[in-house]
Amino acid sequence: MSLAPDPRSGLEMSLLRLLAFKPALPAAGQGSGGNADVAEADTGKAETAVTRREVVAKTQTVNMSHETAFSDEDNSTYTWPVDVVTWSCWVDEWNVGGLLGQLLANTVPASQYRDGCFELILSEQAEHLYNSNREKEIEQILQQKTGIKNSLELRIGITESETPAQRMLRMNDEAQLAASAAIESDPNIKALQDTFNAKLKPGSVRPRTH
Repeated sequence: MSLAPDPRSGLEMSLLRLLAFKPALPAAGQGSGGNADVAEADTGKAETAVTRREVVAKTQTVNMSHETAFSDEDNSTYTWPVDVVTWSCWVDEWNVGGLLGQLLANTVPASQYRDGCFELILSEQAEHLYNSNREKEIEQILQQKTGIKNSLELRIGITESETPAQRMLRMNDEAQLAASAAIESDPNIKALQDTFNAKLKPGSVRPRTH
């Protein structure tokens, strides 16, 4: 108290120290000296070992569940025949890259189902993507995903329904139109245009990708 600049400050500092002070509790078996420390260390090691075993067991359980779900996914999720909308969703999910992915995205399932056959129609505009090796790869993908050992018949023709590639283009166009309309109707943008005679730069508006 005598070192404080004034009695009020000294009292406040003393009270703060009292509030912050916490006496140490005597450890169990303190009188036994080093034996208590050894016992505590052994207990800690045992608890750590048990915790590690629990973590390993839980990890193994999760991994087994994941492997089971993955192995059963193809046969339970993908069934044939399929409609064009579901087919587009499949192609998006599989996310096959390269020219094979482009070929796949320009196909639609045939309207008439034939037993024992995966029948796909390749759009005439994408005829240049076709070759027999890619057809075989698509057949293998379908067999793996559906669990059905059908053969694939891929023929080139006029697609009466929307291919996955056409669907993606349409959705991108719709998103672009919606983004442009949202910007043009934004009151803050309108205020800037009215105040500064500002204009939107053509092509600068992009839809969100998430």
